[in-house]
Amino acid sequence: MKNLFSKKTLLIVAILAIVACVPFLFSSGKNKKSSLGIVEKGDIIQRVSLSGIVQPVRKAVIVASYAGYVKKIFVKIGDNVKAGDPLVSVVQSLSSFEQAYPLRSPVTGRVVQIRHQEGEFVKASDVTDYILRVDDLSEMYVYVNAAEIDRVKMTVKQEALLKPMALSEKSYKAQIVDLALASNDKDRWDRSSVVEFPITLKVLNPDADLKSGMSTLIDIITFKKENVLTLRHEFIYVQGGESYVLLENGEKRIVKTGVSNEEKVEILEGVKEGEKVQKVDFASMLENS
Repeated sequence: MKNLFSKKTLLIVAILAIVACVPFLFSSGKNKKSSLGIVEKGDIIQRVSLSGIVQPVRKAVIVASYAGYVKKIFVKIGDNVKAGDPLVSVVQSLSSFEQAYPLRSPVTGRVVQIRHQEGEFVKASDVTDYILRVDDLSEMYVYVNAAEIDRVKMTVKQEALLKPMALSEKSYKAQIVDLALASNDKDRWDRSSVVEFPITLKVLNPDADLKSGMSTLIDIITFKKENVLTLRHEFIYVQGGESYVLLENGEKRIVKTGVSNEEKVEILEGVKEGEKVQKVDFASMLENS
């Protein structure tokens, strides 16, 4: 009876040991797969990331030609107006019977702001406290400043992708249309500030959701090489000016590399599409250095 009990105990212990080893066996298999990279065809795209403000092609602020009071506003926010349409009238005194000639829109566009109401006092020619604003939204642009190290990578007609911060689920296509040939002015004694060049991009597919003054992130595509063999950086060893990979079976293979970006490298020679390589073992490299 005692022998039977001990045999049962040993059998249970053996089963528990096998069960405990199963997750380890599966996880080690998964870890092995995750440490392998595949040589595959893809695009190498180099980008410059900036931030800027969306602006209309033209905007007109309407101000009084003399100090007085707003007598009548002929429009409301959101109205579409044509050049020459009446917008607002201003008189020197609300109690007088003087004839008020309306201020007219200098551009065709949309009324986007009204800062004063009927009866309010307005100053003469005050462009900081204007009465209302009309934007020509037929074209939209983004104005940015690029550091000199990025400016040299840019050319007119380069493509860009806009991601407005307020429209997280939307993106817009853009194109560089103007590159300044001189940097922004700065204090001659200020050596700490970055040298920057003004850049203008045109939005190619604006819609009603894209508003004047929105801040946006911009990815400018400065270089693109399509349908080439690629491999991520973490699978390529670089030692003594030589680049190589370790194949799945441990074989060392010298590779010749081309252009790269922050994610992957172009492979010119040494491996073929579909071959699997091991991830770089940085710990062992440090031990052997």
